[in-house]
Amino acid sequence: MTNNHYRVFFMARKHQAGREWTEMSLYKPDKFDEYFSMPSSGKIVRNRLDYYSYIELPTFDIREANARIRIPTIVFCGRYDSQCPIVYSEEIHQLVPNSKFYVFEESNHTPYLEGNEKFNEMVKDYINLV
Repeated sequence: MTNNHYRVFFMARKHQAGREWTEMSLYKPDKFDEYFSMPSSGKIVRNRLDYYSYIELPTFDIREANARIRIPTIVFCGRYDSQCPIVYSEEIHQLVPNSKFYVFEESNHTPYLEGNEKFNEMVKDYINLV
């Protein structure tokens, strides 16, 4: 296999692996094409996540600071979120005084896509709250 063929093969596998990873974050993976029809490089997100994962995450704990939040706050999550399980969103809600909690019953990690109508209602509720 030539270097160019290897590169094409590698890039195709990398793309497929990225799609599989994203599908694991969806409640309805079969809607992947519908949700992600708009182009996106993903480069900025990956760089930020790498920085956070390796530099900040090991010592990142804001639980004590949550109790000092005094502005209207919404906490939301997908019922089946595999990347940030609902138990953590429940904890945040309990720690932030007077926060409002939303659970998207048919969503994993992307409620803004999978529960678009309810997500928009949540945003409207927040606007009315402030």
